[in-house]
Amino acid sequence: HKLFIAKRLNMVPKPFLGTDYKVQTFASSFTSNGEDNGKTKQKVLGIFGRNQKDDNGYMVRKRVNEGYFVPLQGLVGHDFWHIYDEDVKELKMGHRAVLLQSIQNYRKISLANFRNFPTEDKQALIDPRFGEQIIVDSDDDVCIGDIYEVPGSTLKLRVTSPRKTTRHLDITNKTLPGTKGICHLVTSTAMAGWFCEVLSEGNMSE
Repeated sequence: HKLFIAKRLNMVPKPFLGTDYKVQTFASSFTSNGEDNGKTKQKVLGIFGRNQKDDNGYMVRKRVNEGYFVPLQGLVGHDFWHIYDEDVKELKMGHRAVLLQSIQNYRKISLANFRNFPTEDKQALIDPRFGEQIIVDSDDDVCIGDIYEVPGSTLKLRVTSPRKTTRHLDITNKTLPGTKGICHLVTSTAMAGWFCEVLSEGNMSE
């Protein structure tokens, strides 16, 4: 797993999963005390794209070993909602170019015992459910303004917002609409993932 660093800006924090900006690091393993010059080490577990539709019109997910990310588009060679949807692509929604999700969120959501939701890490990495491009092993807080870097790459991502889900998440996971569904759970607990914009293009590997 490639090193992946998150730097927090010195500004008034606007957290949705935390209370303060700080420096994080996504890496192949954790340091003994979780810190390395103020950078918390974490893992990038999977990179996912989608570039073809099945018989039902669903965009088939494709796991890739390495991805190249650019501003506005996000993951090159793969189509996501902000690019292929005719109603929104003209808005140039680069602030939501990349969606991240954590394996810790998958584990917490699985405790709700939704019948069709992954119950093991390996299931989530085979069949991701949130439309994310990156799944990380990260139990650290996430704040708007965090900047992620990949050592050895020019890639820089900045956290722009938590994801606000729609009814399609209930449909995808075959859960009931309303307060008993997965959409309500992850939106009310900020476990639906978080969007990033691409500040500087570059590659990332698992």
